[in-house]
Amino acid sequence: MVGAGDLSLNVSHPRQVLDQDRIVSSHTDPALWVELPEYADYVKFSSIRNPPGILNSACFSLNALTSEHIQRFLPKEKDNDEIRLTLGVYKLTDLTFFEGLADFLKTYFDQFMPVRDRFHIMRWEDLITDPVPTIKAMGQAISLDVADPVCAGIWAKLDHVNLTGHHKHNYRAGKGIVGDWQRSLTNHHLEIVRKKGLEPVMKEFGYGPIQYLDESQYTDYQKEIDDCIRHGEVRDRTSDRDLFGFAFNKSNINADKFQFRRFPWKTHTQLERSCFGDLAMEQEIWEVAEDTAGRVNAVLDEIVRSDFHIARTANAAIDRLEKKFSGSFDAAGNSNFTQSLNYARELTRHYFMPVPVHS
Repeated sequence: MVGAGDLSLNVSHPRQVLDQDRIVSSHTDPALWVELPEYADYVKFSSIRNPPGILNSACFSLNALTSEHIQRFLPKEKDNDEIRLTLGVYKLTDLTFFEGLADFLKTYFDQFMPVRDRFHIMRWEDLITDPVPTIKAMGQAISLDVADPVCAGIWAKLDHVNLTGHHKHNYRAGKGIVGDWQRSLTNHHLEIVRKKGLEPVMKEFGYGPIQYLDESQYTDYQKEIDDCIRHGEVRDRTSDRDLFGFAFNKSNINADKFQFRRFPWKTHTQLERSCFGDLAMEQEIWEVAEDTAGRVNAVLDEIVRSDFHIARTANAAIDRLEKKFSGSFDAAGNSNFTQSLNYARELTRHYFMPVPVHS
C-alpha cells in the first residue's frame, strides 16, 4: 500500500483446488510433490538455470506489485530500464540481500537434488539457444511426438515476450540472454555462490565449475558495483521508497536478516514479510482475510466431499451448496456465488445430456 508499507498474505485452500488445471505449477518444495500420493502418476518437469544466472535475474526482476505501482503512479517517461538498473545496484551492493537470494536458492536445490531423477529436466539455456529440440524432448516426455514445425510455432509465441498480461514488467526487453550475468555480477557474488555450496549444482547440470571473471574486462556497471563493495558502501539511489519496498519484498529471498514481521499460520492464512507501519491495520487486514478465506474454504470443502459422477448426485450437491452458503458473503461475493452455481448447473446439464441414438 502506497505510503503504508507492504506484506505478504499466504492463503491455504484444499489441495483438490489445484486439480482444476491440467498443469500444476510450484516454485518450492520439489520433494513434497514426489512424496504426495495424489501426484504419483503426474509427469513432473523442472526448469533449471545456471545459479549465477538465476541470482542475476532475481536482482533485476520486478514483481507484480512493483509493476502495478509503476503503472499507476509513475509517469510513462520514467517507466524504463533505469528502474531495474538502479534497483539492481542496491541489490548487488547489499551483499546481505544477495546472500538472502542465494540462501533461498540453496535451500531449493538441497530439496531438489535428492529427487532430481524423478523430474524431466529442461535447462533454460537450452530452450533459448536450441528451442526446437528442447521442446521436442519435453513432448517426448509425455509420449507426444511434436513435429519440428510445430515446435518452431510454439517457440514463436514464447520467444522473449511478456506472457503475464497485466504484469507488464515480467519480461525485461532486450534480455533473456544466455551468460548475460557475466556483465553485471562480480567476483564478490561468485564467491558467495561458491561459499553457499552452489558450485556442485552447476557441475551436476553441465555448467561447469565457477570461473571467476576477468576484472579488467568489467563493464562500467560492474566497476561501480565492485567499487561500492570494496568500500563497504550499499548504494541505494531509489527516491520512490514505495517502489523500493515493493521491489525488495520478493518471494524468492530468505529475509531473516531484515526487519520484517512474520506470524504463524492461523487456520487459513498467514502473514509474512510485513513492514506495515500501521500495526492495527495490518492485523485488521489479516482478520478480514482469515474470515473470508474460511468462508470460501467451507464452500470448497463441501465441493470436495460431494459426488459429481452422476447427474442426480451432482445436481443434489449444487442444491446443497446453494442452501448452505447463499448469503455467506458480501453483496459482490453473493452475486458471484449465485452466478457460479448457475454456471455449474448449466455445465452439469450439458455434461450429462443423453447421447442421441442414431438408426
